[in-house]
Amino acid sequence: KMLIYFGSMYVIILILFVLSELFGVPFTDFRGLYSQEQSEVFQHLNLVADLKKERIQHWVVERRDDVRVLSESSIIKPYVAALMPVINKNSVKGVSENELFDKLRKKEDYQILTQHLNLVKTSHGVYDKIQIVNAATGAIIASTENGNLGKNIFQHDSLSKILHQGYNEVINIGKDPLSGVLKLFIFRAIDLYGVDEISAVLIMHINPEDFINSMLHTGGGLGRTGEALLINQDVRILTTLKHPLSNGAIAMPLEYQIKAEPAILAAQGQEGIIMTEDYRDKAVLAAYRHIRITSELGWGLVIKRDQAEIFAPLRKSIYYRTIIGTFCAFMMMGLTIVIARNLSRPIRRLSRAVRDVEKGDLSVRMSTTSSDEVGILASAFNSMIRQVQNWNTTLSTQVKSR
Repeated sequence: KMLIYFGSMYVIILILFVLSELFGVPFTDFRGLYSQEQSEVFQHLNLVADLKKERIQHWVVERRDDVRVLSESSIIKPYVAALMPVINKNSVKGVSENELFDKLRKKEDYQILTQHLNLVKTSHGVYDKIQIVNAATGAIIASTENGNLGKNIFQHDSLSKILHQGYNEVINIGKDPLSGVLKLFIFRAIDLYGVDEISAVLIMHINPEDFINSMLHTGGGLGRTGEALLINQDVRILTTLKHPLSNGAIAMPLEYQIKAEPAILAAQGQEGIIMTEDYRDKAVLAAYRHIRITSELGWGLVIKRDQAEIFAPLRKSIYYRTIIGTFCAFMMMGLTIVIARNLSRPIRRLSRAVRDVEKGDLSVRMSTTSSDEVGILASAFNSMIRQVQNWNTTLSTQVKSR
């Protein structure tokens, strides 16, 4: 019984200790290791999300400034203005596009213009391609890639928007109509003659995988499973995902629409942090932000980490604590057994002596080797038996004398 009582008490105390250490003590300020770990991760994810949001916003502002400066450049505008009459004149004459752009390549104005565009592309190292488009026809009249000259991109959604809705600038991520490669486009109207009518449009191409993706995935603190992903207003991914989907498929940018709650909230313009499941159906902690690019364009940013990785050190700590606690429980049980045997041995001897006395053996004596309560009890028992034995002897003598 002592073993059961002590063992049960120790196990209950151990369980209460572990639970209070993990989840805190009710009605106190102690929150427990689980809550503390969760709070620290939330704070870190919030910090990372804020930093990456600020970095992307700053990067977009720099690119918009580049495009604005180039579109208003006193070097670009005169040469575009010099080429436009040639293009318009030959178009009226019915000159074919191939013949027209063959003539353009030979003109000094075109050569200087393309040299300057290539210089801008090389010096910045950000732009994949720079083009200038004839607003009237949608044909490319200058490009850092000679093979694009004369190609028509009139059906490009962003070009149509800047021409028909009076926008001075349009930013969008989509597929290049010529190559089919995903690009970040910045369209900017070139004001040649100081009138409202747009004559030419400057287009800067940026590979989002090379720059936006690198900004998302650089920097520490997200661990092995951590990920930063960017989505558009339709909750479609703008860059490749770090992990495959739950079915093993690879999601393609602008094609895969995320159904996870933080992505939806970020696309809707909300910001915060949440415990939820991601696109792989894995439990994660996620911070979500909304990045306002223009008055009409916004991106969603999600920074997340798997809960399994976050709480792995805590589970490991629980595992080792459980092992140590179990070992201590067995040690406690062993110590309890030793103590119980040491306590019960003289009591069992005393019990046997009592049974012998009941049978009439008054010569039984208990050894009194200890001075504790058991030793005192043994001495009292011996004294009592001696008195009984003396009374019995006296009574026997009196009976014989009669």
